[in-house]
Amino acid sequence: MNESYRFNIGKFQCIAINDGDFIGNAAMLFANAPKDELAQALDRYGEVPDALPSTWTCLLVKTETETVLIDTGVGNADSHGGKLLTSLRQEGFSPEDIDIVVLSHIHGDHILGCVQEGENLTFPNARYVMGRDEWEFWTTEQSLKTAPEWAVKTAQRILPALSEKMSVIEGQGTVVPGIDILPAPGHTFGHVAVEIMSEGEQLIYLADTALHPIHLEYPHWTAVVDQLPKQTVQTRLALYERAAQLESLVLLFHFHPFPSLGNIVKDGNSWRWKAFNTSAM
Repeated sequence: MNESYRFNIGKFQCIAINDGDFIGNAAMLFANAPKDELAQALDRYGEVPDALPSTWTCLLVKTETETVLIDTGVGNADSHGGKLLTSLRQEGFSPEDIDIVVLSHIHGDHILGCVQEGENLTFPNARYVMGRDEWEFWTTEQSLKTAPEWAVKTAQRILPALSEKMSVIEGQGTVVPGIDILPAPGHTFGHVAVEIMSEGEQLIYLADTALHPIHLEYPHWTAVVDQLPKQTVQTRLALYERAAQLESLVLLFHFHPFPSLGNIVKDGNSWRWKAFNTSAM
């Protein structure tokens, strides 16, 4: 299986990179779904409740002036992941070539790849960027008392190593010309999406706004790992609508199969996922 996929957004060269694959389950992904309705949905999607395939898909964007990596995968913390660096090198990029690392949120499968053994930064020349709300939540002692222990451990391990090179963006803001952060709270307190625009073409990297295509048809079904379930739903409704109206290409970090690219299409009062035909790009 290919671990990387090249495409363009206007003048920007993009590479979707598969850091690894894993198997999820319906109880985790659709925690509040009615049992019978969920069973019917899984059957329609051809899914088995205890064997839902998922990916870890990061994105590299080479603008005219900067090389930007969005999320860093799980690193060496999981034997099913950690493919990012190998794929980057195969595509002609060393860790030293990365100018900016954008982190959508503080979950291990998105940030553990930032740091190597001994707390050495994987991308030593990079500036690191995330939303201010996310940074402040995971670096504030009072906030951490309300977070899951596994997520707190990840934050406490990784964020101190990044602190001297970290820049935070308040609300919607520009990382570099053509790449903007969009607030997308819910999955975590300060989770963000990333919008990439060049020459009239657009890609929205929705990170973990949704974790499975069923979340488009049923945006009110939330996962155990969605920190703020009600906010997750509000964010989905807004960003699904944005992506559908703009007819934007979308990348969702966990959508199987790789390269996790597609379009969000309005379907009555809901939406559906239209996986992109990569052979046509």
